[in-house]
Amino acid sequence: MHPQVVKPEPPGDGLTAVGPAPNLSSFMWTDWQRLRSSNLRTTRYESELHHLEIQFLSGTTYRFDGVPSTIFQNLLVAPSPGKYFNAEIKDIYPEV
Repeated sequence: MHPQVVKPEPPGDGLTAVGPAPNLSSFMWTDWQRLRSSNLRTTRYESELHHLEIQFLSGTTYRFDGVPSTIFQNLLVAPSPGKYFNAEIKDIYPEV
């Protein structure tokens, strides 16, 4: 029988460093677009990260991750942006 060779673990916590978190202000966001809605005020989109931000009339802003640009475009032209948000964005894309 031959002894099994065990390679030593590299020092550290076992996590791979990938660099600092991206500065979201350095990405190219669209300008805020006003929405005709009784609940939603404005929205904007970042195409590299696929982030969608929606500001409500209350002043609260939510950011959603992994949103295709077509969802943003459809929100802008939806007859009811609030209904579109509830059906196509809320509880579908993760909030970040």
